[in-house]
Amino acid sequence: MNHATKLLAVLLCGLAPQLVAQRVYVNSIPTNLTCNWSQVVTLPDPVQPDTFLALMPISAIPQWATWDGDLGMDLTYGAGNWLRCRMTALQWAYLSPSACAHLPAAGATAPLSLLTTSYDYGAFWGSPGQPLIPDATQFANQGLSYIDGSSHPMRQERWQLRSSGFFFEPWNACAGGFPSGPNFGGWLAVRMHYQFL
Repeated sequence: MNHATKLLAVLLCGLAPQLVAQRVYVNSIPTNLTCNWSQVVTLPDPVQPDTFLALMPISAIPQWATWDGDLGMDLTYGAGNWLRCRMTALQWAYLSPSACAHLPAAGATAPLSLLTTSYDYGAFWGSPGQPLIPDATQFANQGLSYIDGSSHPMRQERWQLRSSGFFFEPWNACAGGFPSGPNFGGWLAVRMHYQFL
C-alpha cells in the first residue's frame, strides 16, 4: 500500500464536509476507524509521509474519530478481514482566548495537556506546554498520545484532550476540567501520524 493511497483513505472524507461519519477503507478493506470530518480541516504534512495536519474546534475532538473494538470488528467483518488504524498525535497546540489555559496550575512551571484515548488504560501524565504565539500553547507527544482500537470486547475509543490529571488534579490555571472535558474553549491544531496494520 503506497503513501498516497493511505493518505487519500484518511483525508478523503475530510475534503467532503457533507459526509458526517464514515468508516475509513484502504483498498476496499475496512478499518476499525470511523471519522466525522464535518468540523475538521486537514492537509497533508509536507515533511513526513503518513502524516497530516488537522484543525478543529476543541468541542469537536470527541466526535472526530472513533475506533471500534476488536470483537465488534471481528463479528462484523470476520477476523483477519479488517485493518487496524494506529493514529499518533505527534504535536498539538490549542488556540484559546482563555488566558488561564496557557498558564500553569498552582505550583507548576508550565501548563500540561494530553491528547489521548478515552479508554482508561491506567495512569498517565501531561506533556508540558510551550508558548507558540499569543493565545496558543504547543505540546509534544510523550508516549501516551495514540489510539489504535481496544482489544476489549465491543469497546470504542475516541480522542480526548485532557486538561487535568488522572485524579482530576488541574493542569492549568482554569477552574474545572474533567470529567466534563477541557476547561476552556477554542481550537485544536494537531499533527497526526497514522499507520494501517
